[in-house]
Formats: sequence, C-alpha cells, structure tokens
Amino acid sequence: MGCAWGILAVLRLCKRRDDLDADLAHHYPGFDAHGAWRRPGDSGFIGVRRLFDRVERLPADALIHIMVEQRVARWPRDYELLAQILEEIAVLVAEQRRPKPGEVRAAGVGDRDDR
Repeated sequence: MGCAWGILAVLRLCKRRDDLDADLAHHYPGFDAHGAWRRPGDSGFIGVRRLFDRVERLPADALIHIMVEQRVARWPRDYELLAQILEEIAVLVAEQRRPKPGEVRAAGVGDRDDR
C-alpha cells in the first residue's frame, strides 16, 4: 500500500473495509480478517501483523491498492471480445452487407407439441 506501518496504516485500511474484505475473500478464501481484532488466545485470533502480511501480498490490481476514483469498470476480456464481434455484425447487418443472423433457441424451449 505504500504507507508506513502503525496506527495510520490501520486507519487507512479501516476506511476501506469493504474493499479489504472483498480482496481477502477473493485471494485468501477461508481467511477471516476479523480475527485481527480478537484477543490473543481467543478462537480465530490472527493478529494485526498477520493481517498486514496478507494485505502487502495482495496483487497490484487488488481493490485496496486502487483509489475508488481511479477505478474503471472493466469487463472480462472474453466479454469485451464478444461485445466487439456483436457490434461488428450489427454494423454489417445495418449496412446490408451481411444477412441478419438467425435466432438460436434455448434447449427445451418450444420443443414440445402443445396439441
């Protein structure tokens, strides 16, 4: 995170608790960050140092490392490619350089005769 260890670092993390919870759940499944606030000896205690060790090892694209104002809603690469393909087909159809694509029925829909 680029900040010094200590109370200021803890306060910065507390302000972005939702991002931190999401990052830890994604990158460390089963890790309960709330254990950092428990007393030593209590069930589930992990300690603040161990929590910060996990936070420091989060990848650069983790939510906690990106300011909210800098976030860009990104689609996964395959969604983006599919959207571009559909857009190109729509342009070709609109310009009548390609026939309109046929419709694809979902399996099981309309297969039964209703006599």
